[in-house]
Amino acid sequence: MTPGQLLHIGLVACSRTKADHDVPARELYVSPLFRAAREYAERHYGPGHWFILSARHGLVEPDTVLAPYDLSLRQLSPDEREAWGDRVAVELTDRFPAGTVLWFHAGALYRAAIAPVVPHQVRFPLGPSAYR
Repeated sequence: MTPGQLLHIGLVACSRTKADHDVPARELYVSPLFRAAREYAERHYGPGHWFILSARHGLVEPDTVLAPYDLSLRQLSPDEREAWGDRVAVELTDRFPAGTVLWFHAGALYRAAIAPVVPHQVRFPLGPSAYR
């Protein structure tokens, strides 16, 4: 990255449908939408420039090995979602400078929990057709 060039980071939401054994996070979530978003992120952001937003684990690097779990942001109370968003925002702020462009490939609950509390630029690509 050259001076003045913006850093672009893709954030992909986890999915309810998961593999039934421990695998790298990029392989744990098996829904068609997650797979499409993952392929898009790998192609457009590249290694080290995309992450998974996990309701259980927060900000996850794609190669981190995870066990299957059953938790979604919908199951959390509003206060728990706010705390989750604050935790992820701290992780993002620790990793990336203010002004970084965060591309949310995630639903409204994920965006609402994180976007208002990060010092980064936030972008929301179009719906599932954006991954074609």
